[in-house]
Amino acid sequence: MDTNQIAWIAGILEGEGSFIIRHDQNFIVITCSMTDEDIIDRLALFSGIGNKNIKQASQPHHKIQYKWSVSKRRDIEEFLPLILPYMGKRRSNKIIEVMQWLQDHPRQRQENGQVKHGTVSKYSYGCRCDLCRRGESEYRKNIKRLRKQNMVSQSLS
Repeated sequence: MDTNQIAWIAGILEGEGSFIIRHDQNFIVITCSMTDEDIIDRLALFSGIGNKNIKQASQPHHKIQYKWSVSKRRDIEEFLPLILPYMGKRRSNKIIEVMQWLQDHPRQRQENGQVKHGTVSKYSYGCRCDLCRRGESEYRKNIKRLRKQNMVSQSLS
């Protein structure tokens, strides 16, 4: 993103954005909703993050609503400092609150600066870092392949 794109994104989010902390779910999300699809598309393109969703009109006289949202923590942590200098006072205060919340609620517990695997809250089965997710995925693929070859009993997974 260049500075013009960052400033444009900040302007859109200043007027139409939401910065939400869901304390009950230990969750952060940034959203922007409007009826102008081209603006949401440009927001997604310029930012390079987030997802676009479409909400169909619930009444004949309503318009289709388009929504851009970002909930991936790493993306939010990198994105907020970029737009902060361009935001007004009220939104800046909210962004600072979100950044403080992220700092106060680390992704995973650490021991001596190293991530301790298997400690992410809200997951019922172990660590969900990229390394562990890839390992779990490879394990599942290997079990599936071996089952096809009738080399592993169905009770392994």
